[in-house]
Parts: sequence; structure tokens; C-alpha cells
Amino acid sequence: MFCGMSCLPMVNATPNRHVDVVIGLGPNGMSDQFSVEVPNGEIVKAVDGISFKIKQGETLGLIGESGCGKSVTALSIIRLIPKYSGKLNGEIYFNNRNLLELSENEMQSVRGKEIGMIFQEPMTSLNPIMNIGEQISESLIKHLRMSKNSSIDRVLELLQMVGIADGKRRIKDYPHQFSGGQRQRIMIAMALSCEPSLLIADEPTTSLDVTIQAQILELIKELSRNLGLSVLLITHNLGIVARYADNIAVMNKGKIVEYGSCEDVYKNPRHKYTIGLLNSVPRITGPIFKELATIQKEDINEKD
Repeated sequence: MFCGMSCLPMVNATPNRHVDVVIGLGPNGMSDQFSVEVPNGEIVKAVDGISFKIKQGETLGLIGESGCGKSVTALSIIRLIPKYSGKLNGEIYFNNRNLLELSENEMQSVRGKEIGMIFQEPMTSLNPIMNIGEQISESLIKHLRMSKNSSIDRVLELLQMVGIADGKRRIKDYPHQFSGGQRQRIMIAMALSCEPSLLIADEPTTSLDVTIQAQILELIKELSRNLGLSVLLITHNLGIVARYADNIAVMNKGKIVEYGSCEDVYKNPRHKYTIGLLNSVPRITGPIFKELATIQKEDINEKD
């Protein structure tokens, strides 16, 4: 059974906390666009001159097709792009601190506690030789200084929250003993365990059935509203963004081609790529056998 906020006691609730995430704008709003350069025979900009802001309690939907730079942007925020495979240019401000200037030790205290992330591929993110109870409690013990017994109680609450039945028994199971959807739920529990200020959700409902998808997204929405949680929601699903995000950034080939409120972008799209995405969504009205629109090559290559 799915449980909402009543199943999630506040470990370190701070409803009045102030959270702002600013990427590529500088501390005073001055333009300093962010980019990620990767070596590929020649220098390629996987993320090319982007900028956006997420205010406290807001959800920004970052949308685009696979390979457009969404996940690279997410990994850059928590500085998980290896130095040998990418160079980060610009500034990323979180609570008035430029994350690109922090030491690795300082970033380790930010990851998991202040910024949580739901990764797209849970099987490659979970440790195959640790049971899931140990993996979820690890951050609780490190960041919140919980005792082992207290952390286990919290783990059981989190497992119930994300829909893992029989938590007392399954807490000692290993990742390979869970289905793909269950592993994703475990990743969500880990990301929310320390009640971070910013949640980066990279395709958070991958491998989940439609009912659990809605429950997880509703939970994230409720957390954002009740705790002032800022959310970066990365997806290719236009319907999810329309329902759960306040603002939307449309990404194509490393660039943000359109940015604004969901209502404005959906009602009045300006960029041809955005229009193509919206037109490619199947409709339940109109001719039954109408051919879906395709995004033309010239639309993809357009830089405006």
C-alpha cells in the first residue's frame, strides 16, 4: 500500500529553509552561461551555454529527447562528471555557494544530504554486494548521525513509503533479488532519506507501472509543497511535465531552446523544436488514423 506524507516523519524538517538553484547566471543574475566540454577526437559541448533558475519549492521540468544533455546537466550539478571526461565551465550556485568552487570533501557533504538524486539506471547505481537496508541507512548514519538501530527504523518507513512490501524481511535482500521497478523504488527511498533541499529526478519513474508512477510523482509533489523542496524533474514525457512542473526548459543538442512557465510554453510554443515535440504527442480527439507529426531535420538543427 502506498503511503503519503503521514508515513514520512520529519527527521530534520526545516519548513522555512531558503533554497535557490542558479545555473549559468552568476551570483547577481549576470550572464555566465554553463557548458560541459567533452573530448571526442575534438572538443564537443555536451551542454552548450545553458542557464536556468529553480526557486524554493519550485519544480523545473527539463525535457528533451535522449542524448540532448539532460542527464549531463544533472550530473554536473552534483559534480559527478569525471575530470578526465569533461570540463565544466561557468557557475552553479546552490544556496549562494558556487558548487564548482567547493572541494571534493565539501561536495560529499552536499551530495545525499542537501541534494538528492534519483538515477535513471538503478542496477548500475546500487551496490550488488550490500543489502538494500545497508545501502539506504548508509547516508542516514553519515549525514544525520543516526544510530544503526534508528536508521533501520527509518529505512523501514522509507520502504513502505515507496511501496516495497514486507520491508522487515526484504531489508536484508540484495539488489538482484528485486525487479527493475522495485530497484527504482529503492533508489527513490535513498534519494529522499535525508530530506534534501533539492531533488534531482532523472527519469524517476523508469520501469514503474502506471499506478506507482502516479503515486511516486504525487509524493514528490507533496514533498515539494510541504517542505519547500526544489525539484529538477528530467523526463521525455510531456504529460508528466505538464502535470507536475511549474516551469519547463526544452533542451535540444545541448542547448535550452525554450524556457518558461508550463502554461506559457504549452499554450504558446515559440521554437520549432518545441512545436514539433508537442505535435508528436498522440491525441484522443480528431481523426483516428491521422498520421503523427514528425520533427523535421531543419527544426532540430535550428539554433534560434
